[in-house]
Amino acid sequence: EQPGQREAQLHILELDLEKLSPEAMVHEIGFGVFSRAIGKADADVGQFFVYRLPPKQGYLLKRYLDENTPQNTEERIHRSRERIRQALSKVE
Repeated sequence: EQPGQREAQLHILELDLEKLSPEAMVHEIGFGVFSRAIGKADADVGQFFVYRLPPKQGYLLKRYLDENTPQNTEERIHRSRERIRQALSKVE
């Protein structure tokens, strides 16, 4: 099991999948991962995205940032950013 895999699995289990559309589920998962990559020092980056997204999505991202940013450790931020980098490298 890779670091963070358990955390991701628990996050998905917390979602009410029966009430979410596929698009909303992708947003929930993506915003959860993104919010774990933002530290207190980077809070302005997170807020930039909150205000650039449509209101409904911005509010959802804000909820995740408010929940995760205060408890994000440097290790958690590093792991999350590395996972994002790896995922993006597969897209190229």
